[in-house]
Amino acid sequence: MSTTIVISRSDADDDHRRAFEDGVVEALRQSQRSPVLVVPPIYAMAEGDEALDAIRAITGPLVFASWLQPRAAFWVLHALGVRGSVEAEGDCQSCCSSENCFCEGRSIATRNLSAYATSDAATRQILTDVPRRKSPNVSLREFTSPERAPWYPVIDYSVCIVCGQCHDFCLFAVYTTDEANQPRVTNPASCKPGCAACARICPQGAIMFPLYAGDPGIAGAPGVKPRRTEAIADDLLKRGEPCPVCGCACDCERSKDGAAPPGKTVCPACGCICHPNSLCACRPNRAGRMKTDREDKPRDELDALIDDLDKLDS
Repeated sequence: MSTTIVISRSDADDDHRRAFEDGVVEALRQSQRSPVLVVPPIYAMAEGDEALDAIRAITGPLVFASWLQPRAAFWVLHALGVRGSVEAEGDCQSCCSSENCFCEGRSIATRNLSAYATSDAATRQILTDVPRRKSPNVSLREFTSPERAPWYPVIDYSVCIVCGQCHDFCLFAVYTTDEANQPRVTNPASCKPGCAACARICPQGAIMFPLYAGDPGIAGAPGVKPRRTEAIADDLLKRGEPCPVCGCACDCERSKDGAAPPGKTVCPACGCICHPNSLCACRPNRAGRMKTDREDKPRDELDALIDDLDKLDS
């Protein structure tokens, strides 16, 4: 069965990227090694898009090249119903649990175009993922679709532990849970652009926002988890809510870099320094200790988002 190559264009109005993509597409056409589909940004696709229907119709191995991090691209495809195993890992356990295998007998290799200095280098890498023989079914098809400006979370189910914290934490009802209590992004349009709080709160780093520029872990970079900052702790304190991971809701000592003092552990979400194998040590005594002096601290987009929500509620 022949391998199909899909090139997903950038969502940015960038002449350099457009020329890069065109160079890759032309080189692949001349190679006559594999069918090629050129599609709009995968992250912006939705039901009814002709390009999405064309990708879903592919039944054999798939090489998918885009401007997204490879892990994020794989799970965006999964969310859109394009299933397979992670080609680099070589077995279905890399993309699903044994109780819910969805590999459908084919591999998906995801490649990040931004990782290559030139279109020639990207083309060489893509061609290593397809058979060296010429394909009898070579074709080149290009699709366009309405422009959208998406912002929604993508879940890596290979590391999700079904803890439910994203569902419980999200202010905007983006998530629901299925019969197995797995979180599902069923209301992506409700997500607020720029908000990535659920990605930081996830203890496994299973949640990604593929277009997030401020943190490679949130964007889905391989082997990188979102940075734990004071932003999450500050947001929780402003709302008067405990951290859904460790229960902390007070101005206690927090790790700046994820390192824990001897005999202590660090909450992976808010950075609270806790006793081993227990909830936050200050949880029983948190009443009356809410932080009130953080106005002089650096602020980020999460702070601005919470402020806007407070104004709406007032």
